Amino acid sequence: MDEQIQKRYGAIKSMTDRCGIAIQDICFIAGGRTNEAYTIYGTNHKKYIARIAGEGTEKIINRPRELHNIREAARVNIAPEVYCAENGNLLIEFLDAKSVPAIKRVGAFLPLT
Repeated sequence: MDEQIQKRYGAIKSMTDRCGIAIQDICFIAGGRTNEAYTIYGTNHKKYIARIAGEGTEKIINRPRELHNIREAARVNIAPEVYCAENGNLLIEFLDAKSVPAIKRVGAFLPLT
């Protein structure tokens, strides 16, 4: 197995083991710029998202502050629950929902001219 793949799998396995989640399957989610994301299918028939921090991202993202903010947002039901956080990596609740186009999200906060 490729060394980078082994490293990513090790990070995912460490988090799922800490949460008592047995992995049935893992699927890569394309599209990340600074991180990689994976859908984790548990043998418990639940889905999770694993976010693996990109190399050097801790230099541009304050991971402890990010984790605090995600947990606070989850507390008021506007973000997924964080099951595990290790070394900038996250294992979070899978939310089966449609994303809102960026223009609609931005338009809600900023006047469009």
